[in-house]
Amino acid sequence: VPLPAPLALYVEPTNVCNFRCVFCPESFKDYEDIAGGLFKLAPDDFERIASQVEDIGGVQTLNFYMMGEPFANRNLLDYISIAKERSLGRKLILTSNGSLLKKEHYARLCGSRLDYLRISIYGSNEDTHRTNTDSPVKLARIRENVAELKAFRDANGHATPHIYVKMIKSARAEENAEFLESF
Repeated sequence: VPLPAPLALYVEPTNVCNFRCVFCPESFKDYEDIAGGLFKLAPDDFERIASQVEDIGGVQTLNFYMMGEPFANRNLLDYISIAKERSLGRKLILTSNGSLLKKEHYARLCGSRLDYLRISIYGSNEDTHRTNTDSPVKLARIRENVAELKAFRDANGHATPHIYVKMIKSARAEENAEFLESF
């Protein structure tokens, strides 16, 4: 101490989300005003960030996430590939709600050499998920997206991304057990 550079950096691909989770500021009616607008990180801005990270010698962990759903930014997979090619972080992590993870992403996502894909789940069953996310996206679809990506990754000999699914521990033991059984 002092450290020569940050250990971790969060790059927000977008502050736009397709969920309106009851516990998230994005569910506020005035979120757009509070956030200073809605945005998706543009390639020029990502290049500026990448150059600055290179200037400090990279970071230990580069996280692609903050408030929004990263897959809402169509340039996301390019950003991950660039970060890996330029060694911006020893470990690259993407956090997603899993709803916009599509089959057309699988090859590029695995080819990007992303280290970790973290999927956040907001309920152990369809009712809790719908109540917490205020979204028409079914939990079953997210489960399918994760299973299909894992099958693609394994069938095509990719070692990464390491996929892990997480849910905030519920006060109800049966919901925790339901989550563990489902995922």
